[in-house]
Amino acid sequence: MLTFFLPASHLVWLYDPVAEADFGFEALADTWRGDEAAGARRRERWLARQAAEDLSLVGVLVSHAEKGSIVAVSTCSGGRHVGRLLAAGSQLLTLEVTGAHAYLRVDAIETVRPLPGSGDNSLEPRGHRGGADPIGLGEVLELLVEDRPDLTLVTTSGETLAGELVSVGRDVALVRPAGQQVVAYAPLASLSEVLVPASTVSG
Repeated sequence: MLTFFLPASHLVWLYDPVAEADFGFEALADTWRGDEAAGARRRERWLARQAAEDLSLVGVLVSHAEKGSIVAVSTCSGGRHVGRLLAAGSQLLTLEVTGAHAYLRVDAIETVRPLPGSGDNSLEPRGHRGGADPIGLGEVLELLVEDRPDLTLVTTSGETLAGELVSVGRDVALVRPAGQQVVAYAPLASLSEVLVPASTVSG
C-alpha cells in the first residue's frame, strides 16, 4: 500500500456550514444572555429608585421596630437617645434605652441612625408601610397616670420637667417636681419626649 504525505501548505480546509451555524447561534445566545442580564440590572435599579422615592420615615421606623434594631435618634429638642427600637407608629416611637423607655414624637425626630451589630441595618425602602397606630404622647401619659410615676418630660425647646405625674388633662400634663408641693403644667403640644423608668413600665 502506498502512503502519500502532503506538506501543510498543500492541505485544503473544508468548509463546514453546520459548524459555522452552531458557532453563530452560540454567539447569538451569548448576546441574548448578556442583554437579559443587563435588562434585569436595569429593572432592579428602576425598582430601587421607585421604592426610594416612596420612602417615608414611618415606614423606615416600622421596619426597624420589627427587627428590634439598635438605633441612635436625635430630636429637635437636642436629645440623643441610643437603644432598641421597640415600637413605631404614625405619631410615636418607643426606644428601650439604659434604665428607661423613651417615647419620642415622630415629628420631633431629626435623624435616625441604625448602629452596627443590630442585624440588617439597611434602611429598606418600605414607604408603602405605615404605622396606623394613632397613639401619641398624650395617650401614653393617660395610660401611666394611674400609677403616678416619676418621669421626665422634655419640650421641643429642650426644657425638662422631672417629677411625679399627677394628672393629665385634655391638653396639659401636671407634674409635681421632687420635694415640692406645687405642680407644674406642661402643654401636651409642647412635648417632644417622655422618659419613663424601666421599672415603672415593666411593673
